Amino acid sequence: MAMAKLARLRKQKTFLRNRKKEIVRRRLRYLDKLNTLEEKERKEYTSLERNLEDSFKLGVLEFDPNFDYSFARESSF
Repeated sequence: MAMAKLARLRKQKTFLRNRKKEIVRRRLRYLDKLNTLEEKERKEYTSLERNLEDSFKLGVLEFDPNFDYSFARESSF
């Protein structure tokens, strides 16, 4: 029982240490601000991922005039 508690406390300590590093890396002051930013990023990523999936389903992908499409002409078949 004591070993399980120690393992849980070590895991929690590591988690909190990593959160602290992330707060410092992003130059934030509060954990709440970090949580808010991460939630916003998660929502943006999900939205982008969903839009990309929809584009593939519909076959609607934008043409990028700056992209080099020459590889598509070279067939290795």
